[in-house]
Amino acid sequence: MPALTDEIVSRAARCSFAPARAVPSSYILNLFKKGDRRDMTISTAPRDNDSPATALGPTALVLGAFSAVGTWAFLFPWTVLAGALAVTFGAMGLHYARQGTGRMWTAAAGTTLGAIGFIGTATLIWGLY
Repeated sequence: MPALTDEIVSRAARCSFAPARAVPSSYILNLFKKGDRRDMTISTAPRDNDSPATALGPTALVLGAFSAVGTWAFLFPWTVLAGALAVTFGAMGLHYARQGTGRMWTAAAGTTLGAIGFIGTATLIWGLY
C-alpha cells in the first residue's frame, strides 16, 4: 500500500497544479479515516454525543410547513408565530450546519417555508385592511 501512495504522490508532484512541496503518503492514507464526516459507511442514527443543535433544522422544517399550510387555512395567529419561529430556528440551524452539526437542507427548507408562511400571512392580513 505505501508503494501505491508513493506513486500517487510522485504523479501528483509532476502535475502543473500540484503544490510545490510533496504531500506525505500518511496524509493520503488518513484522508478518509473510519468515522470521518466524509465516510458514508457510518450510521446516521443519533448518538449520545450529538448536540441539541441537530434538532434546529427539523424543528424549523415542521414549523415552516405548518406556517405555509396554515396561511391558506386561515389560522392567522398560529401561522405568524410558527413562521417567525421557523425563520429563527432555521437561521440558527444554518449556522450550526455550516459548522458540521445538523443538516443544511432541513434548516434551509424550514427557513424558506417559515418566511413564505410569515410573509403570506402578513400580506393576507394587510390586504384585508
